[in-house]
Order: sequence, then structure tokens, then C-alpha cells
Amino acid sequence: LNDQVVKQEVCIFNEVGNRRVLNYDFTVTPQGGVITYAQRKSAPGADSPSFTLIELYDAAGNLVVRRSAYEMRPPDWEQRDYLDQIYHPQYPNDHQAPPWKGTYKLRADQAASLTAADVVGPDGIVYPDWTHVGIPGGIPKLANTLSAADFGVLPGRDQDCSSALQHAIDALEARGGGVLFIPAGRYYLDRPILIKGDNCVLRGAGAKMTRLISRFTMRGLAPEIRDIPADGRVGPSTVISAWLDPQGITNLTLSAGGKVIKSTPLPGLWENRVQHAFAGRELLKAIGAGPTELRLSASYRDGTVRSTVRRVTLTESEIIQEHPPGPLGMINFAGTGPGSAPKLLLAADGKRGDMNLMLSLDHGLKAGDRIQIVGPDTERWNQILRTKIRNGFLRANQYEIAAVHGDRISIPEALRIEFPVVDGAYVQRFRPILHCGIEDLGFEQVVPTFVHGVVFNYGWECWACGIEVVHAGDKALYMPGSKRCEARDCVLDRSWCNDGGSAYVGWESSYDCLMGNVTVYDMRHAPVVQWASSGNVIRASVFHGSDAQWHAGWTNENLYEELIVESSQLSGSYGSGGWASGPDDTAHGPNGPRNVVYNCNITSVKTGLWLGGMNEGWLILHNRFLVGRGPAIFAKDASFDHIIQDNVFVMLEPQPTAVYLGTPDCTGIELVGNRFYGPVKVLFGGAVQPAVDRDNRVRASGGINRPQPATRSIYEWEQVHREEIWAQQSERSAR
Repeated sequence: LNDQVVKQEVCIFNEVGNRRVLNYDFTVTPQGGVITYAQRKSAPGADSPSFTLIELYDAAGNLVVRRSAYEMRPPDWEQRDYLDQIYHPQYPNDHQAPPWKGTYKLRADQAASLTAADVVGPDGIVYPDWTHVGIPGGIPKLANTLSAADFGVLPGRDQDCSSALQHAIDALEARGGGVLFIPAGRYYLDRPILIKGDNCVLRGAGAKMTRLISRFTMRGLAPEIRDIPADGRVGPSTVISAWLDPQGITNLTLSAGGKVIKSTPLPGLWENRVQHAFAGRELLKAIGAGPTELRLSASYRDGTVRSTVRRVTLTESEIIQEHPPGPLGMINFAGTGPGSAPKLLLAADGKRGDMNLMLSLDHGLKAGDRIQIVGPDTERWNQILRTKIRNGFLRANQYEIAAVHGDRISIPEALRIEFPVVDGAYVQRFRPILHCGIEDLGFEQVVPTFVHGVVFNYGWECWACGIEVVHAGDKALYMPGSKRCEARDCVLDRSWCNDGGSAYVGWESSYDCLMGNVTVYDMRHAPVVQWASSGNVIRASVFHGSDAQWHAGWTNENLYEELIVESSQLSGSYGSGGWASGPDDTAHGPNGPRNVVYNCNITSVKTGLWLGGMNEGWLILHNRFLVGRGPAIFAKDASFDHIIQDNVFVMLEPQPTAVYLGTPDCTGIELVGNRFYGPVKVLFGGAVQPAVDRDNRVRASGGINRPQPATRSIYEWEQVHREEIWAQQSERSAR
């Protein structure tokens, strides 16, 4: 500032514009009434960040000036070269075709190729099957069972109600479930709440009437060792969690019997994780079985060390941990994942469309069991995907066994992707939490503690309805590992943390879940699906200040429908309207086949739709994209076989072309009946042209209304015709 270096910080941006927020406090004397800002490059010739927003406040906290990258950009002749480097570098042309033959771009007249996983839509396009999405019969309407007031949960006081609320929930679980009604008022929670029984519902008097106020923090406190079984025995698969103050932490050390088991250096600058976890096998490997003393020590930048001690008995025997720790929220509905359950290998490939799985005869499964099917992340698979990610969770789903016939088990829904024997595909039995919900209440975190708002971990047919979550520490509503869950009529408003991995709204490792009439403000990625999520529907919702994402891990056959997405970079999102990670992304990996964007309105400051690669057979139909700077559609690295039809693209600064296919293996892409408005000089650019270019129109201006598809909602159309669809599936499955 004023030509003086006042702060030196490393801030890494990549081609998609990952964003970090850096806040500095300085006393600066203007020179001639002016404060001059300069951002230095890290090295000669290095690129500046693709987007920057500078805000200057006075000592009273008033905004004095705001300058964006748009206002600070280079002259036009430099800008074009700069944008080409940032958005569209020269991708290698070493692959001329996708690594496998496409199977998802299907038409109604290809009857022989259709499987039980395919639905012929009213327009002749073949869609995924969404007839099993959401809670069968919808969210149930249940009568109140207990009142929280009868357990001392009282509003209007500045006292902690978490213990009384937990006592009321425990009483509800002891009855076998029901509805716990929390009357109108403000209630303060200083500790997280745990619901572990089936059929348990928390209900308020309305999101604005019943307010749960979280004050949970570990600030200034010693760590806590948690989730040790009551008898103190810790087996190989036992997961021990620790809660600690992350502010300024520089090292976390776990010792047992005086021996350091694990020592983790931490940055001490922006660390925010409250919960850490350790596995019993780490302790057994280091010191063996027997009684011992665990010591957890946290070191801080100010030189202090805070410790806690716990006596345990280590054993080589497996200990059944009823509820191992999952992601930490303030309201936790806790199912149990597969854990150490036996991995039962498939005896034959699970193919797309199959409704039967072959196992060995001694599998021990029975009708009604819930299973998770997994295709491991093998080197063979990684080489096919050309991916740099390792140990990802890419191919999975969950099913309830309908019937068992010896070594053959039947499932009620068709496989959406393949689970090959060569990769060691397997199934595991697991125990989700069933039929739980949270309704008609508001939740707010008034302390910036990095924990989620409401969590359903491994939930089946669970729901959140009519809730408002304000300033969650991380994700406002989080349902990982879930099946046929629903989020309806909710408002999710801001997060304390919008760094990487935070402030997402959508589905993670979740299957056939439904989100509708949800309004979201200032989250990082929303709507989002990631880590094997498939068959989910997010519809009829509004997302302010976030980008739509297929964020990681081979997500497939998800539907975004009738959405309004207003993308920006102000809350940590990337700035594109829709973004799908690709194989060169070492943190996320590529996304899978046949995701669908249908009848949406998407606004972006950058690219309309950014497809990072290995995305097969996506359907982009009847949408309007308002695109800032960049192309309407960008694709690379075997992003192929898409149908992009009847969309309106309003383009402010198309760079470098309206549609950019960056590598030669982006084959089989069809663009039909799309309209492009704005200063479009070149329609198609990159390494290859679309396979089909028909009836696409470019206009400088004119009518830019949203498309009006004959079928407004493909999801609702499938619900109306599901009996017919199921009959067709049964016929194809029997072939």
C-alpha cells in the first residue's frame, strides 16, 4: 500500500478461479488523498489471479471503495491473450477419442440397446430413471408425541438447553420414536444434539417461531476425547473422535502409554476443523493390546499446550461401535455405515440395467437387508479414466434386498453404472437410520464454529421440511451416505466458512434423494452432487450467489430441473454457472455419465457450463444461460456424446468462442436448436467441431425469453407415467 509491502501471503489460484478471502487490518495515511494498492506477481511472467475483489473499509467499518477484476483488467489487446491463458490453455491433443465406447446417448428407436435403467421420455430422448426418488408416498404427516417443554426445554432464557433437549430425545427413542414438539421461542444450545433411533422427528412451531441458537465453541478449551465405548475397550475398527479449539493450532499429538502414536503439524493460521478422528488399529499397531492411557495434546501459536487424558483398554477383538462418529453437526441424526462388515465380492459383473447381483453361496444376506455396492478405485480403473485422483469414492450405490435366491440377490432398482468383477466390486451390509425428520423450526449458529447445521449420516427415507438454517459453521443441511431422503421448503442462509470443502448444499454419496422448493443464499457450491451420488433430483429451487456443481467422484444420472442459479465468486464459488471436475483434478476426479440440466435459468460471471472431462452423454435441455465472460459451453478431456438442445445463451463477452471443445476426444456432441445472443463472432472453437450442428442461431439481440418445453418437468412426467415405466423395466430386465 502506497508502494510499501504491508503483507506477504501466498494465494494460489488455478484455471477455475478457486478463491481465498484474505482480511488485513492496517492503518494507512493517504498520500495526496490517495491510497495506492498493488498486487505483486509471485514471479516474473506469472499470471495474476483470474478474478480479484478488493474492498477498503475505514476505521468505523464503512465501505470506502470496492474494485473488481473487471475494473482492473488489462487493455483489450492484452486481455484476449490473458483470458486464453486463464480459461483455455493449449490442452494436449494426445487423445483422439474417448477411452471407451459411449452407451448412454440413446433414442427411442434403439429398443435393443435400452436397459431397465433407461426411460424413453416424451421427446424421444432416453433419460435416467427417477421414479424411485424420494420417500415412498412422500413425507408422512405425523401427530405430536411428546413436548420438549415437559423435559425442561424452556425458551426465553439465556441458559443452555442442550442437556434437557437430549434428555427429551432419549425419551422419544425409548418409546420407539414419534414426534418431539418444541414450542415457539428461542432456545440456546451449547453442545451438539444426537438422535440415534429410528422414526424420530423434531418439530417446531414454524421456522420463524421456534429458533434453536447454537453457541457451541471449543474456543480456549482443552481437547475432549470422545466416542470411547462405555467399558473403555477399543478394538481395531473403533473410531475415536476428538473435539478441540482450532484457532491458532500448530500441532496435534496423540500418545498412548507415553509413546507418540501420531503427530500432525497444522498451519496455525486458517485451521478451523473442530473434530478429528483416530482409528483403534493405529494404537494397536504401535503398542499392542492391554490397558493404557491416551493423551491428546494440542499446541498453539502462543506457545501453550492443552491436553486431555483418558484410560482405555486396547483389544484385538472387534468391538461393535453402535454409532461411530460421523461428520459433526449441531443436530445429528446418526446412522451406521458399513464399518468393518464383511466385503462380499461379486461373482459376476454388475452391469448397467441389472436388477440381480451374483455372490458366493455363503453370503449370509436376506431380504430386507440394506447393502452398499462399491466398485473400488483400482489402478486399471484410474488408467481408463486418465485420472490423477487416488483412493476416491467413485462408484457406489445403496439398495434394499428384495429377494434372495441362493447366490443371486434381487434389488428393486436397476444398476445405473457397471460394477466389474475385475476391480473387486463388492457389497456390504449396513444399518442406516430410518424415517427420521426435522420440521418447521429455525436454526442459527451465532458463534463461527466449524460444524455443520443439521446432519443425517447414513439416513434412509429421512427428511428436512420447513426449516431455516442461518450461518451454519459449514454445510447447513448435510445428508451423506443417504438414500431416498428429502429436503423441502427450506431456507439455507450463509455459512461461517466458505473455504474449500465447505458451504455446499446438495448430496454427497447419496442416492435417489429429492430436494425441492429450497432457497439458498451465499453458499460456496449449490446445488452440488459429489462422491458417487446418483439418481438425485434437485428441482424448483433458487440459489443466490453460488454455482451449480458436479463436484467430484463420478456422480451420475442426477437431475437439476427448474432451478434459478445466480452464480458469483463472492462466496467462494468458481464463477461458472455449472462446473464439473475433470480427470486432471487431483482432489476431485471426473464425473460420470448422463447428468441432466433441464429447464433451468443460470446466470454466471464466467463460463456458462464448464465440463472438465470423462462426462458422457449429458443432457442439457431447454435452459437459459446468462454468461458473463467466457464461452457458453466449455468441454475437454473426453467430455463426449452430449445432447445440447433448445437452450438460450445470452453472452456478454464470449471468450474465445461461444462453444469451446478443447480436446479432440470431445466427440459425439450434438447442438440442436440453440439460440446465442450477444457479440458472438465465432460460434465453435477449440480442437474439434460438434458432431451435429443443426438449427443453431446467432443474433446480436432480440427476444431472450426462457425456452418453453412441451414438458415443463421431466421429473413430474416420470411420476405420472411410472407404472408404465416399471412395466417396461420389468420386460427389459427379463430379457
